Amino acid sequence: MKISKFLTTAAIAAVLCLHASPASAAPEVATPLRYELMDKAVYKEDAPTVFPAELMKLEGKRVRVSGFVVPYDDPEKMSKFLMVKSTNGCFYCNPPGENEVLFIRLSAKEKPPEMDGEKLVVEGTLHLRNAESKDEEAKQFVFTIDDAKLIPAGH
Repeated sequence: MKISKFLTTAAIAAVLCLHASPASAAPEVATPLRYELMDKAVYKEDAPTVFPAELMKLEGKRVRVSGFVVPYDDPEKMSKFLMVKSTNGCFYCNPPGENEVLFIRLSAKEKPPEMDGEKLVVEGTLHLRNAESKDEEAKQFVFTIDDAKLIPAGH
């Protein structure tokens, strides 16, 4: 009798512990996004963009990418910017290809990046260009990263 009462009490305590401390879901690990992979996207102005299967698998997933900032809106309050892999040449005179530019929209919690010419790392949710999207702003770009956060150098 004492053993069954103990087992019942232990079982109830175990169930209460499970409910009292819900299992926290592990944060999604960001996949590195390489410019070499982005270069494989085929962009034509009057046709749907063709993405390789490896890129298609990253749609809607958290990615991490590094590059250089090109302002998209007011640099003092910048919540959106473009990211390119290098600072070679002039963005306006010798622009990168369409599949070499990322449109970045920062998380509401993030402060604007420093405009110091240093390489920046961002992590966020990747979206590939979709001509059917209702997001007119993102439709202008082959790659969009939403809910982006700035990652300190060396991380």
